[in-house]
Amino acid sequence: MLPSFSHFVYLYSSNPKFSNSEKSKQLKKSLSEVLTIYYPLAGRIVGNLYVDCNDAGIPFYEAEADCDLSQIITTRNPTNLKKKFLPALTTDDLCLGIQATYLRCGGLAVGISLTHKVADGISIILFVNTWSALARDRDGASLVKLDTATYAPPLDILQTPCARLLDEEVTASNLLFSAPEIAALQERYTAGGLGGRCPSRVEALTAFIWTSYVSAVGIRGQTCMVYNAVDLRSRADPPLSVHQFGNLVSSSKVEAVPGDSGVQLIRKMREALKAVDAGYVAGLKKREMQLEVLSTEASRAAVDRFFFSSLCRFPFYEADFRWGTPDRVIRFGMPVKKSVYFMDTKSGGGIEALIKMTKPDMDKLEPLLIMLKTELL
Repeated sequence: MLPSFSHFVYLYSSNPKFSNSEKSKQLKKSLSEVLTIYYPLAGRIVGNLYVDCNDAGIPFYEAEADCDLSQIITTRNPTNLKKKFLPALTTDDLCLGIQATYLRCGGLAVGISLTHKVADGISIILFVNTWSALARDRDGASLVKLDTATYAPPLDILQTPCARLLDEEVTASNLLFSAPEIAALQERYTAGGLGGRCPSRVEALTAFIWTSYVSAVGIRGQTCMVYNAVDLRSRADPPLSVHQFGNLVSSSKVEAVPGDSGVQLIRKMREALKAVDAGYVAGLKKREMQLEVLSTEASRAAVDRFFFSSLCRFPFYEADFRWGTPDRVIRFGMPVKKSVYFMDTKSGGGIEALIKMTKPDMDKLEPLLIMLKTELL
C-alpha cells in the first residue's frame, strides 16, 4: 500500500432488492457523476506540487470474496483486510482508487483509497456522502468548495520530516470503548482536578491511552511530543465552509513527561489547542511560517512522538447508496508508529480506537489496555 493514502472500507449487509450487477451499475453511474463535481480526484499529481485536472479517471476494481460480513465486521486487526478489500494502487500520482467487493453472504465492501496530499478525513466523508447522495438521486453536490490552495498555498518541498516516521513496520489493533467506559474515564479525570470542566470523550481516551503507553513501554529520553490533529475549518476567521474540500488539518503539540498524569496531559492539550487560532490559520498563507513549522518538526526528530487523530461526530454512517447505511466503517489510518485514530461506533455512543505500534510495543500495550478497560466499570 502507498503510504500517502488514507484508506476506508464501508461494509454493507445484504439487500435482496439489489443484485450484485445492479449494485455495480449504481456505483459506477453515481461515481462518474460525482467525479464531475470533485474533478481534481480524476486528475494526476505532478511533482508533489499540484493536481493536473486532466480528467484521466480513477481505477475502479471489482472482486468477489469467499467470506461473510460477520467474519469481517468484528475484526480487531484491520491490517489483514487491506489486500482483500482495498484497490491495488501502484503509482502515487493518483488521487483516488475504489474497489467494490461482493461477499458470499450478499453483502458488499466498498474500499476507498484517497491520497492525503489533497484530502483529509473530513474531505473523504464529504466525497463519499456526496457520491451516495447522487446514487439516491439527491442533490447537495453544489455545496463543495475546491479553493483550499488559496488558504494554504503548497510548498515546493518533496518530502516532509513526517516521511521518516514511515520507516518501521507497524501493526494495528482496534479497541472498542463503550459509552459507560468512556463516561467512567471522564468522571475520573474531572474528579482528578480539571476544575469541574468535564473532558471530552476524545480528551479522556487520549489521556488514558497515552498514560497506559508510558506505563507499558516507557518513552525514549526525558520528554514526548504528543500531537493532536486539528481541523482548521472552524478556526479560520471567518470560519471556512464545512464543505471545504482539501487537506485542512494541522496539529496541536504538547511536551509531555513520563510523570504527567492524565489530568496534566489534558490541561496541556487544552492550552496547546488555544494556539491553533485564526492567527495561526492566516499564517499558513505565508511561506515563511510553513517553513518554520517544518523546520521545528525536523529538529524534534530524535524526540519520542505520539499522534492522535479523531473523526468522531462526523457522518460516516450516512453513506447510503440505496441499499442501506453501512453496518461498519473501518478506518485504516496512516502507517505511522505510535498513532491512534478515533471513530464513533455506529450506535451506542462508543468509540473505536485504532492503535498503530511496532509489534514489540503493541505486545506490551494491548494487554495492559484490555486489562485496564475491564477495571473501568
